[in-house]
Amino acid sequence: MKLNIKEFHINRLHRPNRRGGGLVLLIRDVKFQNIVIPQTSTNLEIQGVSIFWGKHKLNIFNMYHPPNQGCLPDSFLHLATANVSSIFIGYLNSKHTSWGCSVNNSRGCDLLNAADD
Repeated sequence: MKLNIKEFHINRLHRPNRRGGGLVLLIRDVKFQNIVIPQTSTNLEIQGVSIFWGKHKLNIFNMYHPPNQGCLPDSFLHLATANVSSIFIGYLNSKHTSWGCSVNNSRGCDLLNAADD
């Protein structure tokens, strides 16, 4: 099925070895470039784009990590570089009371610790 939304560029990442799902970013009216992210053996799905306006660059990473698939790999943290602002979005099945969940899980604690670093 082809997804079309008027005036948007659809940036998709399909699951290479599984049916269904995948990631999508909708991009409108901004110059961008795909970020090549090596696929690892983890279950973390990740796609990224760099957007440009003027002399500024912003990296945006869209991620999904299924539940019950082990710890959150820290490899994605290496994508954040000191000289480029980065935003990480997505659903990592990470729960922590710091962002409004009623309980914590190990992934949530790992993510909070990584964000604090």
